[in-house]
Amino acid sequence: MLQQGNSFKRRIQILIIISVTAVSALLTAFYIYEEQSFSQERSERTTSIIKKTFDHVIMDVKHFYVYRSHAIAEFPHVKEMMRAHRTQELYDAVSPTYSSLKRENPYLEILQFHGADGHSIVRMHRKNEFGDDIASKRPMLRATHATQKIHAGFEGGIQGVAYRIVTPIFDHNTYVGAIEFGVDTDYIVSKLNEIINTDTVMMIHQSQIAAADESHYQAGIGSYRYTHNVSSKSGLLKRFAMDNSALRPRIIELEGRHYEINPIFLNNDGEKKVGAILCIQDITEVYQDNVDILMKSGIITAAVVLFFLTFFEYAFGRLMTKIRFQDEYIRTILNSQKNIIIVSDGKEILFSNQAFLNYFSVDSLESFKIDHQCICDFFETSDSENYLQPEMGKRTWTEHLVRYAGQEHKAKMTIDGKTSIFSVHAQMMQFEGNIRYVVVFTDITRLNELATIDTLTRVPNRFQFNKVFEYAVNVSRRSQKPFSLILFDIDHFKYINDQFGHLVGDDVLKSLSAFVRRNLRKTDVLARWGGEEFVILLPETDLESAAKLAETLRMKIEAQPFLTQKTITCSMGVVEYDMSENEDEIMRRVDENLYLAKERGRNCVVSIL
Repeated sequence: MLQQGNSFKRRIQILIIISVTAVSALLTAFYIYEEQSFSQERSERTTSIIKKTFDHVIMDVKHFYVYRSHAIAEFPHVKEMMRAHRTQELYDAVSPTYSSLKRENPYLEILQFHGADGHSIVRMHRKNEFGDDIASKRPMLRATHATQKIHAGFEGGIQGVAYRIVTPIFDHNTYVGAIEFGVDTDYIVSKLNEIINTDTVMMIHQSQIAAADESHYQAGIGSYRYTHNVSSKSGLLKRFAMDNSALRPRIIELEGRHYEINPIFLNNDGEKKVGAILCIQDITEVYQDNVDILMKSGIITAAVVLFFLTFFEYAFGRLMTKIRFQDEYIRTILNSQKNIIIVSDGKEILFSNQAFLNYFSVDSLESFKIDHQCICDFFETSDSENYLQPEMGKRTWTEHLVRYAGQEHKAKMTIDGKTSIFSVHAQMMQFEGNIRYVVVFTDITRLNELATIDTLTRVPNRFQFNKVFEYAVNVSRRSQKPFSLILFDIDHFKYINDQFGHLVGDDVLKSLSAFVRRNLRKTDVLARWGGEEFVILLPETDLESAAKLAETLRMKIEAQPFLTQKTITCSMGVVEYDMSENEDEIMRRVDENLYLAKERGRNCVVSIL
């Protein structure tokens, strides 16, 4: 019981730990999930703001320089100079305006005039380089010349990658060329950082670098190149780029801080990816909040677990004290019983009282179970019709006891050469799917002997013989095998009693029964039929064999001194069982043969069919 209690205690303790931890983990996970959802929403809002801000910045730049392009085109003779490719005159006419625009926006890098034939007329930023077929190298220029519409986007050139706005110029509906403005990408980045106060890194797809010197743009991630100096963020970007050519969002830990990096992809007019903006947000506080939550949750969980375990320890201790008292109380009652009491699950013994230990001469149930799991291992198999066996048909002996509780059940066991007979009763109890059998063995050996053994000769009496006789008849009918009976008595026994006294007569009866029993098989049954008469049942024995045995016994008895060096003789009747007759009929026949033996002068065997 104590072991079961300790096992139950451990299970409850584990259940408390698991339950509290699970609830705490669930609540913590829910809280962190809500926090992460909020952070995700905040991140998405920030990303959306960045994208909208970027679109506004680009749109403002585009509109501003489209307007400037048209304003410059309206300068006196600019269109004529573009049509005639008068480079120097055009440079001189626009130079003051270009200088003013540069002062206005230091990030303005490019102001270039293109002829309708695709050749460069003048580069205000590089006046000595002109006349080249630049359209053949620049997709955006080719598109502008082809469609004669405004085109804007990120593209590389001799000056490098820039946000370029190419505006077509017309003179009286005649296309004379285009004016191109180019703004350094750092301008876009600076505007974003200025407006939304968030670190951003801009990248352009390598397909947009075009004529630019690619050696300036080798650094980057996958197919993208950085558009400006990112040395201050090199460590962070290297970790973000590791195995991440597809630019998936990531959280990066660097020097004790955590950063969330989300990419925004940029498309050109043809919806083709031309670049990306990496939005970098310091989420250390959010991340640290989650760590703090986990630590606090762990501390609270440990405290709650400790509280419940302490409370359970106290309550369980009180409960176990009561259970131990009840257990000791019940054990004392059971051990005070002289009857053997066991509790079994139908296969092995789970509990036994002191009477059980005393009977089997063991110190403990565990010692008994080293070699045996069931008391039924000791049930004798002989005379199985009258005693319990380990298997009773298709049922175990315990199931048989419960099913036929109204019948008398007995078990025979032999320990150290001593055979005992027990009356057996059982009660089944069932709880939560567990079945237990409480079995009581009451020793009725002495009562059984008084009822079945002749007190003088110590052989079965007539009552017991009738039970064995009935059993032998049933077995013979089922197996179709014969058995025989020998009925004999002592010749002139009255003379012995009269001459020597009844005590001597009793000694003769005891000595004769012991002598005959020694000369029989173990399967043969000798019983006192009454007075000086005895009967012998010989299983699986025909008449001829039974008659020979009877004659042998008769001669041995005659040769054996039983009475102060004097001999006695016996008359014997022998019959073989006929399958058609009942018990009374065969006993009548064997009694008739004994009567004939006496009529023939005694001391003889008669075996007439």
